[in-house]
Amino acid sequence: MLTDEAGFSIYQNTPEAHLNSLLYSEKAYILARGFIKRVLTRPVSGFEEEIRWLYLPSYEKRSGLGLLRKVVAGMKSVVGRSERRIDDDREVDVGAEVGTEGVGRVSAGALVLLRRHLGALEEILVGDLESGGESC
Repeated sequence: MLTDEAGFSIYQNTPEAHLNSLLYSEKAYILARGFIKRVLTRPVSGFEEEIRWLYLPSYEKRSGLGLLRKVVAGMKSVVGRSERRIDDDREVDVGAEVGTEGVGRVSAGALVLLRRHLGALEEILVGDLESGGESC
């Protein structure tokens, strides 16, 4: 964390700064997954092949990255952590559960959006796997 920003040192390591950081990370995560959904459903003109190469599993045989599988798996992990019930109703620091995705549990509102994006991305993934990239 940068400490040279004027006036920020009083907020360093405070609960308010920690909460703001978690909420910012949550928002960035949701927006990034929304971007992936958008770019796969409405490709940017001139970048169609690059986007498919980056995300679609059918392009792996053409040395593509197939990142959509990893994105969907990460989203499922975040959804699973966020839906997990607390056994004895005690408060849990959501930041303590941060996974490799960069976020821990997400808020109820973010979970709604995340589920929506996850459903759409799973449909794209299944469609690509079933077609073998023929529609690309």
